[in-house]
Amino acid sequence: MAVNIQSVTPAGNLEFNKVVLKVKHLQDSGVSFNLKLSVFENKLSGSQNVPDFSKPISASTISGLSGDPQNRDLVFSFSPNVVLSSGVKYWFVLENSSYTIHSWDDLLSNSWQNAVSGSDVYSGGESGRITVMISGTKSSFTDDLAEINLGADWYMKIGLGE
Repeated sequence: MAVNIQSVTPAGNLEFNKVVLKVKHLQDSGVSFNLKLSVFENKLSGSQNVPDFSKPISASTISGLSGDPQNRDLVFSFSPNVVLSSGVKYWFVLENSSYTIHSWDDLLSNSWQNAVSGSDVYSGGESGRITVMISGTKSSFTDDLAEINLGADWYMKIGLGE
């Protein structure tokens, strides 16, 4: 299983409570699930920047989604507001939070694809995927299995909303 990742480095302090992502589900498994967007601090792993999964900042979950394979905008709401510091790299991580390692349906329901620009929309940003390694009944993110694309970014809107 893999999760989608996108880094941002705000030019000024950034406060938000809404993130809109354009996503598409790749396969319809016929089950409902929860999609989670988290914000993490950055760490250097070898020679590349990756999310520091031991340092979560905030998370938002949309429950009861189905595997409709249409492009759609999803609005994630964060409470309290998230504040990111100027000049510091952070990571957004999109995953199926209802995934279980013993369910093929849940594996299929994690087949999300973010709309990605073919150009470097966010200065200092990068997108990619990180694989989750499964051992017995436990799973963990594995930094050395990160696939980072420096030249592409998610289509997303970050801001304050009601």
